[in-house]
Amino acid sequence: MENRNYTKEYVSINGIKQFFLHYEIQDAEVVIYLHGGPGSATSNWAYLTDKDISTHTVVYYDQRGAGKTFLKNKTFNTGATLPTMIEDLRQTVQYIKDMYKKDKVALIGHSWGSILGTEFIKQYPQDILCYIGVGQVVNSIQGEKVGFDELLKRVDKKNKKHMKKIHDIGDYPFNTIGNYSTKTIKSVRSLQAKYGMAVDVNKMAKSFMKSPIFNPLDVVAILIGLTVNKKLDESINEYDTTTYKKYKIPMYYILGRDDWQVPSIVAAEYFESIDAPKKRLYWIEDAGHFPGFDKPSEFNRIVYEVLRESREYHASMLD
Repeated sequence: MENRNYTKEYVSINGIKQFFLHYEIQDAEVVIYLHGGPGSATSNWAYLTDKDISTHTVVYYDQRGAGKTFLKNKTFNTGATLPTMIEDLRQTVQYIKDMYKKDKVALIGHSWGSILGTEFIKQYPQDILCYIGVGQVVNSIQGEKVGFDELLKRVDKKNKKHMKKIHDIGDYPFNTIGNYSTKTIKSVRSLQAKYGMAVDVNKMAKSFMKSPIFNPLDVVAILIGLTVNKKLDESINEYDTTTYKKYKIPMYYILGRDDWQVPSIVAAEYFESIDAPKKRLYWIEDAGHFPGFDKPSEFNRIVYEVLRESREYHASMLD
């Protein structure tokens, strides 16, 4: 299927120009996609998922310090905090609601974006049709431990190189708490990828450069995204929302069964404990940390189902 038409723009949000990519279906529900990282803008991969969508509008925006927003505002990218990002999102939601003439929009939060989305809906549930968590983070430390423990089970004990890396990593993640180590996390992710547990960076890079909106400078932004956002990344290194149980809007998780980068089993356990007006957990088999890219047709079918159910719920509240 060919990619449908898209529009690009820069919008003044919270003091800087931020990049927006719109894949629009006229008069449909609207979803805002919150990418991961911090610093890993998803707009250059949007085409992989979007080509299968015919039922809803999706808006991607490159967050402060990420992607084309970073390239547009190089002098405004240091010192981002979670409150700053939440305010960016608040203004983004208002802009998108006004643009599409919607009373509510849906949020998809992926990986770091799931932290941003979760914290946002705690503060501003009135603007949101539903929340959809993908690669959902609920407890950073627990997730890293579960993912690392699974790696220990899978690593080839005969592979001396891999075993040395495991030995060098040590008591992960407890040896990195309070002393954030980008190098250590990269080592863990690299090993997890070799055993099919995390994102294959080389595969993602190839698809990144095939994007219809790709610019060679985008490579610069993604390579230094983690460094630019180090302060924010450190602040969420011990993120934990597991004590927060009661949500005011419909809640959905779409989890890849094979996601060990942000272990889906941790998110699923938390999801069972929460209370929400509507809630449903969807598993996508043979999918990892990016189920929307691994299984786009199935992912988009679920999103449409979720949007329809959520709109019916809000309509029933008005009767």
